Amino acid sequence: MLQFIISFLVLLNPFALFVYLNPIAKDLNRKDFLTVLIKAGGLSLILFLVSALFGRIIFEKILLIDFSSFKIFGGVVIIAYALIFIIQGKKSFFTLKGTLDDLAAEIALPFMVGAATISLCIIIGNRFNSLVASGIIITTMIIHVGLVFLLTILKYTFFKERLRVAFDKTMGMFLRLNGFIVGAIGSNLVISGIREFFSVSL
Repeated sequence: MLQFIISFLVLLNPFALFVYLNPIAKDLNRKDFLTVLIKAGGLSLILFLVSALFGRIIFEKILLIDFSSFKIFGGVVIIAYALIFIIQGKKSFFTLKGTLDDLAAEIALPFMVGAATISLCIIIGNRFNSLVASGIIITTMIIHVGLVFLLTILKYTFFKERLRVAFDKTMGMFLRLNGFIVGAIGSNLVISGIREFFSVSL
């Protein structure tokens, strides 16, 4: 269970989201920023829970796709996601614009909710019963949102300008480093999916 919480948190990447949200963190007061963050987290949570609870049914019963095939494809997507962060770093981000509600939706989709995180949620839903799977996802989202807000408070409340620059560079380093871990998770899913496919075929 702890392994999946860590893997999910690595994929969500609070360090990346912190760097990503720096432009709006400067413009919004802390209350509005926390509101946007909670709304984005809530929207993402709903989509994650739906994926975990009904994802396998949709793939195997409706779309008639073997789950091992999904694991292989999901792993490939996660690897591609990791490569983007390793190679592009901050350049992989785009500018956020709009009202607070628009910002929440833009943060949730596609930055929190993407092919990689949806894939892992479906795998979590397949591995555990509904209650445990929901607990893993909810716990991870609370930690994720809490870490992003804590990093923002730390930077804009306690750090002076020079320390902020150094802090941003450190977060950028963590962003690229996290890409290697995410890539390893994706590779593991591909290998696991291939093993399952051949074991069923045999």
